[in-house]
Amino acid sequence: MIYLILVIILILYVIIVDKIGMGIPCLFRLFTHLKCPGCGITHSLIALLHGDIYQAFKYHDLFIISLPFVIYLLVVYLYRYHKYHRYYLLKYENSITWILVILYVVRCVIIDLFFI
Repeated sequence: MIYLILVIILILYVIIVDKIGMGIPCLFRLFTHLKCPGCGITHSLIALLHGDIYQAFKYHDLFIISLPFVIYLLVVYLYRYHKYHRYYLLKYENSITWILVILYVVRCVIIDLFFI
């Protein structure tokens, strides 16, 4: 249930940012002047809401690539909680999740080192 609430909050946040054009600043970037692994995700989601997949990919390419897996995880989590009353990941799901986390960090380091 908590994940569903978080998803609803995220969707509302993206809609509000889209309408007023201002969101919560990234504290990592504010203090380090470097991009964090999540920088560009909000803009990417807004571009997706407008149907602009190319621009969404430019804002955060890895997010767009990993979005189907993130949606899959959310659906599976909700299904497993509904059926078994607990959240858990299978071994391959856990492995893919960690691979994505590592890719997000590596992408961030590459962008900070070579493109800023």
